[in-house]
Amino acid sequence: MALEDSSFRRQALAEHGSTLLIEAGAGTGKTALMAGRVILLLASGVAPRSIAAITFTELAASELLVRVMEYAKLLAIGTVPKALLDALPNGLSADQTRHLSEATSSLDELTCTTIHGFCQRMIKPYPVECSMDPGAVVMDESDTQLAYEFEFNAWLRQRLDADSFEDPLALAVVKFGEAAIVLLRDLAEIRRRWRGTVTEVPPVPSTAVQELLTAIDQYIGYYDACAIDEPEKVGLCAIEFAALREHYSSGLASDNPLLKVWNFSQPPRVSAMYAEKIAFKELKGVTKFRGTGKKLGKSQAECDRIYGELENRYARVGEALTNVVDGCSEHIVAQLVAAVRDFDERYSQYKRSAALIDFDDMLYVARDLLRDNLTVREDLRSRYKHVLVDEFQDTDPIQCEILFYLCGDGCVGASWIDQTLRPGALFLVGDLKQSSTASDGPTL
Repeated sequence: MALEDSSFRRQALAEHGSTLLIEAGAGTGKTALMAGRVILLLASGVAPRSIAAITFTELAASELLVRVMEYAKLLAIGTVPKALLDALPNGLSADQTRHLSEATSSLDELTCTTIHGFCQRMIKPYPVECSMDPGAVVMDESDTQLAYEFEFNAWLRQRLDADSFEDPLALAVVKFGEAAIVLLRDLAEIRRRWRGTVTEVPPVPSTAVQELLTAIDQYIGYYDACAIDEPEKVGLCAIEFAALREHYSSGLASDNPLLKVWNFSQPPRVSAMYAEKIAFKELKGVTKFRGTGKKLGKSQAECDRIYGELENRYARVGEALTNVVDGCSEHIVAQLVAAVRDFDERYSQYKRSAALIDFDDMLYVARDLLRDNLTVREDLRSRYKHVLVDEFQDTDPIQCEILFYLCGDGCVGASWIDQTLRPGALFLVGDLKQSSTASDGPTL
């Protein structure tokens, strides 16, 4: 809901038994709203340790905590902050005053942090359940990046030292040099962000190659049969298509499936192709074809009919070639993703042996703990009865899993999507227009 009037603000501040998703733009007082809801939760008798307020940055978390303390002090002297007037037009009741006074003495138990900080708090008491070294050190972002780069470079050197043409990684670097290394880094980063991604390596597209050879034979055969020798356009295509046929026919005979697919992915250039891509240009030259046909005694209608059929067969060659290259590209990328998985294992082993954990680890460990351990999940659910999340537009799927497992009431084994949220357990504030990840991967 959009916060357009006081009734919506009153609901967002004081309705604690419902799951709410608030859409609020910049400058609408989101921090005040979050702080006000925390204060009214405390005033209703909710213990500070039962509340978790999750923000996007540590600075925002500090500002939110300061705002909560500020509101508590004002209310203690009978002054209602402007942001709370919609929900407290007559001030606090006697019971609310007493509850808030009791809560003020233990505000240090209120969890107000980032999602990573929240995950760290959740997993820290359960090192055994997490299969984590209890003395593990959390690396900051700069240390994580340095360690990651060092291990990636060491892994890459090791793979390239093998100098094996059975290794898709080595073959990629030999054929494409620095561009292949950039691609490997990009794939590693994707797997780093989206752990658990499974990529099946599709088969070598031999069937697509056979279809290409058939399309080429049909073009060349029809051109030869029409007996209109026009060498500048359609005739040149017949000659160049024959070279394409030789390239792919010889490739089928290769004993090395990896070399086979790499060769299939790189057809020889023909004049039909655009300069920067594999797709075919429109076949042109009908005027010269008519002229040549006329000299051979054929009518314009007959020439146009033959040319039209050549156009159709030409287009089928282009489509078939595109299918082959696309299929090879999918195969190669999947092979490289599988190779990068080897680096994932190396990097994870390095962190385990050095008793290190990075920010992403905390998210995945927390998700796995909540998803797979019913006892721990219930312990954490009983601790954190109310979870407030700011900047929800920048919350990614793994973070949503954590929130839904924590605030849901489903059993172990059920997907996070299938969790039924407990009434009032989750309060979300966001603004899609401010999303920093809207074009950078999946978001919720």
